Amino acid sequence: MAMRRYIMHLTQQTYEEIGEGLVRVTNRDGRTGIFTCDGQWLEGDVRDANTNMLVYTAGPDMPSDFQYRWLRVPADTERASGWPERLEKQLASFGILPKPAITKTRPGG
Repeated sequence: MAMRRYIMHLTQQTYEEIGEGLVRVTNRDGRTGIFTCDGQWLEGDVRDANTNMLVYTAGPDMPSDFQYRWLRVPADTERASGWPERLEKQLASFGILPKPAITKTRPGG
């Protein structure tokens, strides 16, 4: 599969997937930095990158059998992930999200 490469037009930064979940971010002046897809800076002169672009560039691919339109996902503010329970379980089964913690409540409390 080809590595992904995108330009963020607002900042003119280039985001290049370099393998193993890593992204090289290059500013328009040529300075670069290496980041993990979850936003952790690893090396280089560029220390500020857009986390959404990092995930988009080198994050895990959404499995084809996850049939849900992103724009229509209702946020669940009571859940840590923000995903409705059914979708959180499905994403966890794909390995995209960690397995949800099972919380048990005592009867009457």
